[in-house]
Amino acid sequence: MKSQQPRRAAASRRPKSSRLLTVALAVAACYICTCLRGSEDEAFSLKRQRKAAGPVPKVLYRYGDYELKYVPRGTGSGFLANIPRVTVEKILPPLLSFRSLVGAMEGSWDREIQALPDPTQNTAGIRVDFPRVQGKLMVAATDPSGNLDADPATKVLQANYEQPVSGLGDLGLQVRSNGDWGGTLTKEVKDFGLVRTAISSDSDWSATVERTYQPVQGVTPTLNYGATQDGVRVKAKFDKASKDKRIRGTYVVQNPPGLYGFEDLIHDARVEATDFFDGRHSLEVAGKIDRDLPKQPWRGSLKYKVKTRPGDLEGSLDMDRVRLKASNERGQVMAAVGTRANLMDPNSGIAGRPAELELQVGNHPKVIASAKLREGPPKVRLDVLV
Repeated sequence: MKSQQPRRAAASRRPKSSRLLTVALAVAACYICTCLRGSEDEAFSLKRQRKAAGPVPKVLYRYGDYELKYVPRGTGSGFLANIPRVTVEKILPPLLSFRSLVGAMEGSWDREIQALPDPTQNTAGIRVDFPRVQGKLMVAATDPSGNLDADPATKVLQANYEQPVSGLGDLGLQVRSNGDWGGTLTKEVKDFGLVRTAISSDSDWSATVERTYQPVQGVTPTLNYGATQDGVRVKAKFDKASKDKRIRGTYVVQNPPGLYGFEDLIHDARVEATDFFDGRHSLEVAGKIDRDLPKQPWRGSLKYKVKTRPGDLEGSLDMDRVRLKASNERGQVMAAVGTRANLMDPNSGIAGRPAELELQVGNHPKVIASAKLREGPPKVRLDVLV
């Protein structure tokens, strides 16, 4: 009996976060089952009708969500019941649909990768859809070390569920095994705009309204305004395109929540030219002004892309790095290197410059292998999407 008391005491001191996640998943499962019950009853009723009708109907043609069927006879025992007929029926979507499975491993090249899967950082996720209620369930687990002796608080299980609710809007719920939770609601209101609201267990909340107005002198304005726990924010966006749609410009200005001075405003501008020369080239120039940016309050970037028969080639240059990328339907290769040798060790990275490498094979399913060269041993990551 004495040996059991410490176990009971330890069990009583366990955090209730796992219980919260279990309860939340159970509530979500009950809600999904309730939503599916109506569509399931409809399917059973349809099967009874087909069975009572006698011979099995034959599908003649399918188009979209409907199918044309030949029915040998109708219901009942009258004269008209023996006359063959053609009907149009809606195809009921499946109750459950598996969409994707994601896995990732990350760690240092020298020791951790050689000891896979311990102690690399492991991540796994799965997405399941419920087509009849337009629901989406995503569950992900993160193990930062794969070590049994690691702190259990660092191992997180997260579940996200999204579903449109009639008369309410698009509802989203997020729960984590550490006790954090959140909720979002999005709804398009006629003559008012797109309303988005969010709340979390950290007492963070936000409510915004976005509306696009009629063009003025070829400029299309979009206004996004709202409030958070830090204050009121306003975001204005202006788009303008040439008559042939080959040149497009965008300007965005906004204030951080709770900051209303002119010097606090954040400015973003972008000009893009596409399909010029022989229709295979595009150029994009972008700039940003924000006093909270590190080192200097402004940034600029240049991107050039050309389409060739083997694939697309893209090169970009900004204040921090130069990047080259080649891609086609089979995958892509990317390499980037810093514009300045700012690493503490001149032998780290590439001649003291931070660098990144990435190789993607396939599109769906796809495998992505990437490496970051900075201080210390290279950090490598392997992602698999099925």
